[in-house]
Amino acid sequence: MIFQINQMKMSGKFLSMLFIATFATMSVVGCGKTDSETKSTSASDLTGDWVLDCHGSNESYSRDMHSFTADGSLVTTTTTASDAACAVDVSQILAVAYSFKTSESSVAGAIEIDATKLPVAILVLMNASSVATANTGSLCGATDWAIGTQKDVSDCAAINDELPSSFYSLAKVDTTATPNTLQLGDCESVSGVDCTTDAKRATSLGTDMFKKETSSSQIKLITQGF
Repeated sequence: MIFQINQMKMSGKFLSMLFIATFATMSVVGCGKTDSETKSTSASDLTGDWVLDCHGSNESYSRDMHSFTADGSLVTTTTTASDAACAVDVSQILAVAYSFKTSESSVAGAIEIDATKLPVAILVLMNASSVATANTGSLCGATDWAIGTQKDVSDCAAINDELPSSFYSLAKVDTTATPNTLQLGDCESVSGVDCTTDAKRATSLGTDMFKKETSSSQIKLITQGF
């Protein structure tokens, strides 16, 4: 599942990279098995908010979160920032909703996830530069963008046409870690593995570790309406 950002742009290319970086991982897990790898992940293990700590480079950083619910809903949220701590100058928050189902996987400890995009997407611009660029370019047909204001961009082709309508990946939860951790499939676009179809599903796990979020945070506010 569901993105590394190499440049802050409000364009189709930026949004495509946003998705790929949230659900992609850069390397493959080693072959050695641990107790957590041999214990199969259950659908209930996924329930909750999972955060990937601030990452990125070249003054383009992000903090990603996946929120899974027990009824099969998923909201993926990416906050971008200009500092390596993701503490200041937040530029954008994009939240996209999916429905998902799980099934068994041959990858040790993991389950397969099949997700379908729902007609729900929210965009928030968080600094003056982003707002000015959006208004000048009439992003999603609007010229009244303002800092911190949520806009429903579900019908905006500039955003949604660049996001896959479905994705097929893996997930493994380590319930022995404190807090619990989540690994997703390696969806890096190598040898056709980009998780956009069942045939292109990840067959290995990446090394990025999402941590179970147990406290409130700014990034969680965007998901409250879903």
